[in-house]
Amino acid sequence: MNPYNNLYLKKVLGSAFNGDTTSQKILLSIKEPFSVSPDFSTLVVVIRGRAAENHEGEFGKELYLSRYHAEIYRCKENPVSHQDVLISWTYIPIPLDFQVAKIHYNEDKFCFISADNEHVSGTLDKIICSMLNSVIYSNDVTEEQIKKAFFSIENRI
Repeated sequence: MNPYNNLYLKKVLGSAFNGDTTSQKILLSIKEPFSVSPDFSTLVVVIRGRAAENHEGEFGKELYLSRYHAEIYRCKENPVSHQDVLISWTYIPIPLDFQVAKIHYNEDKFCFISADNEHVSGTLDKIICSMLNSVIYSNDVTEEQIKKAFFSIENRI
């Protein structure tokens, strides 16, 4: 399975949402940190992206680390037919120092759990709302802004 192809994941999620057990098994076999809702209407998967500059290198050297981001897929809430699934896709950047170990879904919330056992959770709407400026201005956003937005996910009303 190639989780780096969002068109493929949209197709598989739509089929899984419509009850295709093969597609459901494909989603459940993703190797990267991911979580999918029990009804297969939403999926969050962490993908390695481009290298990002990290100014915390030793001896004044700048380090370049791979930027991870979470890709978010969502099926239409009330589709008229199997063909009317209309999956939306977006992504959010993950702070460089928050190494996602796993994602857990519980009671309409996705919880990002780091290798250091830090937790950040929220509904998809809260996650997307908190990270909106980081996505819109992705070329100009600083690491500090990404971190602040990411950790504010739980504190949004």
